Amino acid sequence: MTQVGDIYLVEVAFEDDPSKSKERPVVVIDVDEQDNITVLAISEITSQGPKNPPKYFDQFKTPINKWKQAGLDKMSYVKANKVNIIEEQALKKHLGSMEFEDLYRAIKKIEETL
Repeated sequence: MTQVGDIYLVEVAFEDDPSKSKERPVVVIDVDEQDNITVLAISEITSQGPKNPPKYFDQFKTPINKWKQAGLDKMSYVKANKVNIIEEQALKKHLGSMEFEDLYRAIKKIEETL
């Protein structure tokens, strides 16, 4: 059963060209059962940290401080402005789960952003 805080690989379409996509890690931020279909709210994860000087989208990046414990290969950031709704079967490989404080901070940032 998929839970809030789980990190999976998912094929994510590019905004500027939806015909192209990239497999990237995402964190599950909500789980909802609808007519025997599990629907998930996910937020994209990136390893690209904030720039110096900061760019516009850097304000939406929330660090995953315990990235190793979350199953990620390197320091990563939740992109609070990149929330999508998918069906559970779109999930690919399970990488791990975010620690509570990282997940809490990310969800608060997502709430502020939406």
